[in-house]
Amino acid sequence: MRPADSLGDPPGPTPGRPKRRTPAAEVPPSGSSERFSHALRAAIATGAVETEVLRAALRLYVDDLRATEPPEKVLIAVKERVLIAVQRRSDVSRSEAGVLLNRIVHWTIEAYYRAD
Repeated sequence: MRPADSLGDPPGPTPGRPKRRTPAAEVPPSGSSERFSHALRAAIATGAVETEVLRAALRLYVDDLRATEPPEKVLIAVKERVLIAVQRRSDVSRSEAGVLLNRIVHWTIEAYYRAD
């Protein structure tokens, strides 16, 4: 006789249990995620982080994620992209990175909860 733990989950959805979501970090890259990453790298390289190009790319990325992910997963995915982009640049100080991250988190929340 096997212990109950060794039986595993049944194949397919179980009534009454929420469907498991893929973690945002494991979501395969999409066109919008690549566009956001590119706009982010360009903004960091030029120092022009207040551009509408960056905000528009972020909005598209958030819209794509919002369709399948809760807000906390979207924030994690966006933060990971920002941290990866910042780590690739040795000339970005920690304080500059922090300011950029705070600004993008604010924009992410605005984009996720916007009404249109």
